[in-house]
Amino acid sequence: MAIPVPMPRKYRSATIRKARVLPLAMEFEDEEALAEARKAMDGDEGQGSQPREFQFACELSLVPADGSRGKAIARENDEIALFRLGGHVHAISNLCPHELSPLLAFGDVDLDACTVACPLHGWTFDIRTGQRIGGGGDVPVYDVCVEAEAVWVSTESRA
Repeated sequence: MAIPVPMPRKYRSATIRKARVLPLAMEFEDEEALAEARKAMDGDEGQGSQPREFQFACELSLVPADGSRGKAIARENDEIALFRLGGHVHAISNLCPHELSPLLAFGDVDLDACTVACPLHGWTFDIRTGQRIGGGGDVPVYDVCVEAEAVWVSTESRA
């Protein structure tokens, strides 16, 4: 079970921030797919993506830098697992959909495949996309902003 992380005093004045989120290049097979995703975010009128709300999760130093395990973060209505892989922080639901076990942050991480396996029954998920490897039952994925050594996670999962 995740224990709520106390917010450092320097972040208390802004528990919710708004930011525009751009797709990361590493999430796409090629430059063309990345360009299409960024163009789609501009919308029909070229106004850019709508700002999303982000909530403080923890200080970056609390997310294991080597990616060998995650960091569980308890929020009001959900629990998030943060992983640091390839210099990026990723956020997925910490609840395995198999039996709603809050254990993904403590699962077995495969750094080469960017996956985490639930320690109870081995269901494996792509940390970047939330997709279950070998079946249905994906987990929600959240956008992440890292600013001044603070990790901020979107209040809503990606659609």
